[in-house]
Order: sequence, then structure tokens, then C-alpha cells
Amino acid sequence: MADSTRDRVLSTAEVMRARERGLPLAYDCGLNGWVVTEDGSSMKPRPTGVEPAELGFRPWGLSDLPTYLRLLRDPEVWHFLPEEYPRPFTEETARGLMEVGSLSALHDVVAVVWKGRPIGQCLCRPERGSGAVRVAEVGYWLGRAYWGQGLMSRVLPSFTHRCFARHRVDVLYASIHRDHAASARVAERAGFRRSDPALDAALAGIPSPPGFERYVLSRAAAPHPA
Repeated sequence: MADSTRDRVLSTAEVMRARERGLPLAYDCGLNGWVVTEDGSSMKPRPTGVEPAELGFRPWGLSDLPTYLRLLRDPEVWHFLPEEYPRPFTEETARGLMEVGSLSALHDVVAVVWKGRPIGQCLCRPERGSGAVRVAEVGYWLGRAYWGQGLMSRVLPSFTHRCFARHRVDVLYASIHRDHAASARVAERAGFRRSDPALDAALAGIPSPPGFERYVLSRAAAPHPA
């Protein structure tokens, strides 16, 4: 299967079979799909004549634990996250967070990869909305060394596109700290809008954490990633 799928985007069925066989996968933001890689840590080349992708995402692996620990053992990264910084942030804490993200079939957690190494994370967590509307929470963060470079603005549109395709939800929402203007700009560039009256009713039963504002994006309004 590896030979027949290498150098091209996989179908959903092929991705499932590749995961069952333990093949290394990565998400190529340029191709907007999963590809088989040499080791799971770098993006495969795009078609002939196009530069290899440097930015994408893939599942976390146990070999990423030292990097995961280094990225998240920084209170500044947690300052604008809805969750409180766990003290002390030990290797066991990091391993537990990674296992929670990888074991649940109900949500999707991937490492953001740049130049072959993880630098942050994206999360999609489906929740129960109001009535027949299907909703999911989107979360994202980068290690502090990678702030201010426009990297998440390039990743988030592809990730939200994947959330709509994979989880068949109608509305995505992100909880963004009122003082985190950079994160709000990232969300807005991906099509999210703050407090959309047409979508707020679907999220009425999901409270926002104190100090956070909700940004929402419907399937119909989602821009297709470039």
C-alpha cells in the first residue's frame, strides 16, 4: 500500500487502512489531504514543479513527547488557553495529555508541523448543539518561539476544512481570550466571526469560559483553503 499511495493524497478509506498498518502519515496543507511520509515527521513533495510543503499537521506520536513537553512547559503558552496551567508540568503530565488526545475517537488532535518538527497543536472536539445543528469546538496553540510568524494563519483554514469534512459538523466555534488579539486575527482570517446571531442559537447551551469570547464559522461560510 505504501508504494501505491506515496506522493499523492489518500482517500478516507486509505487513511484508515494506513493507520491500521501503522504507516507514517502527515497532513499536507498545500495538498489539503493526508499523505504517506518516510517517517511521519515531514511533508511529502507536491506534484512536479511545486516546492515541498514545509507546514502541515499530523498525529502526535510517543517519540514527540520531549518536544511536546518542551512546548507546553511554558506558562506563557497557557496564558490565553481556556484550561489552567497544570503545576507541576511533568513528563507524566505531558504523556497524559497526549494520551487523552490520541485515544478518544470523539475528537481530533494533531500536531502542527513546520520544517519537519512539531511546533504546536490543533484540536477539533464535536459537541452537542441545540436542536439538529451539529457543532464542534476548535482549539489551537503554538510554542512561544513560533509566535508572530503567521504560521497558524496558514494552518487553520486547512484544519477547519478538514473538521467539516471529517466530522460532518455544521458549525465550528473557538473560544478566544479577550486580550489575545493575535489569536482573534487568526480566527478571522480563517472565516470565523464573533457572535454571529444566526449561529448563536445553536451554541446557546455551551457556555464560554470567563474572559473568553466565542468566534463561529458555519459550513456554508467556510472559505476553501488555498
